[in-house]
Amino acid sequence: MAPLAAVVVALARSAARSFRSVGSLTGNNLFAIVVLLMAEEPLDRPSSTAIFYLVIGILFAIPITGDLYRRIPAERMQLWPLKSWERGVIYGCNLLLNPLLLLAILFSLLSRHPAVGLGVLLAAIIAPIIAFLVRHANTKRSGPRIPRFPGAFGSLIQNHVRELLQQLDFWFAATLAAGGVLARVLIHDLDPAAALVIGQLVVALLGTTAQCNGSFDALNLQTRLRLLPVTGVQILLARDAAWLSVAAVLIAPFPLAPTVGAAISVAAIGHSQAGRAPVEQRRWNFATGRLGPTGILQIVAGIATSAVVIRFGAWILLPILVLYAVTLWWYGRKWDEAG
Repeated sequence: MAPLAAVVVALARSAARSFRSVGSLTGNNLFAIVVLLMAEEPLDRPSSTAIFYLVIGILFAIPITGDLYRRIPAERMQLWPLKSWERGVIYGCNLLLNPLLLLAILFSLLSRHPAVGLGVLLAAIIAPIIAFLVRHANTKRSGPRIPRFPGAFGSLIQNHVRELLQQLDFWFAATLAAGGVLARVLIHDLDPAAALVIGQLVVALLGTTAQCNGSFDALNLQTRLRLLPVTGVQILLARDAAWLSVAAVLIAPFPLAPTVGAAISVAAIGHSQAGRAPVEQRRWNFATGRLGPTGILQIVAGIATSAVVIRFGAWILLPILVLYAVTLWWYGRKWDEAG
């Protein structure tokens, strides 16, 4: 029994780390958007936004399910002197310690319609299948191949684009953008405002990744950046160039001026995290950031900027760019002073 107890304790410790990854979602702008959508759910039927919960659940469940497989490598399991029933107990505990079960329960309790919780449970069923199919893939790949950007800071931009493409925020926003494009093509009587709303949502979903103190291997990266002969303004500008490049691809099918204005505003507010403690991000997870007040301000500012651009025209982008430049200069200095 002692070996079995030791393995179960080790599983519990590993599960605790996975539970913390669930909690990190509350620092993402997506959390605020989901809460707002849940508040608008009808009581008598599942709302049309239920598909969002299913996609979120699947995207969030896949890395967590992958963690379940990595907790007990098959090679190590074969070496342990365990009986068949002990192996069964270990596998059962491993499944019960899946953080997605807690997530499904919380969604079921908070949702105004049980279909939302059912959708997350469905994601819990689908995700292990997907994880099983891809778990033999090469995990040593550093990520997608990104072409080098021109200029003195091309390598910084390239590195940050690579990081953005390894976060679930981008893929969820890309899924939403693709759905918006299909809706515009297939639904002839689509509400004209739908394209703008989808574009705003895409920008808002990317907002957490625009907060400038988050990255993979954050502490070491910050140390390396401070050794480079560059200023805080240049570092923030390189991050923004990467983020705006990615955002531009996703919002291109939607009303351009309002969504570009929203993206610039979101990037400007993201500068406010310069000089703060670096936030460690995990590959193939949703980004962790600061929801209040930074994330909330990003969402509100993005919507407000789009409304102002629609009301007064594209020329209003000029003062928005001026405000962006001011925040870039101010928080670039803050980054230098923090060093």
